[in-house]
Amino acid sequence: QRDGSVLGEQRAVMADRRVREIAAAMTASTACPLCLNWTDFIKTRMQGVQVPGSLVHPYNGGFLATAQRMLAEEGLLAVWGTALPASLLREALAIGTRMGAYPLPRHRC
Repeated sequence: QRDGSVLGEQRAVMADRRVREIAAAMTASTACPLCLNWTDFIKTRMQGVQVPGSLVHPYNGGFLATAQRMLAEEGLLAVWGTALPASLLREALAIGTRMGAYPLPRHRC
């Protein structure tokens, strides 16, 4: 009976460790979107083309010129925060779970 309780405790400790590793990896994977999301947003605007009949001119003149225009027209929060929740969730799920769960198969081999 004692061996069963020890085994159960070991499983609980391992499960807790796995959860902590996945949570740490998910948290760490959000650093990149937090720092670089705005560059993706600017790059996407630079890829736009003029639509016939549109009054809005396309973004041109390079990265810095596009960034300056976007900051002037939309503000810092819009440039930095647009699509940030989606980027954070994507990285946390795709990278965080994969890297956090990696020790599980690694230790089984």
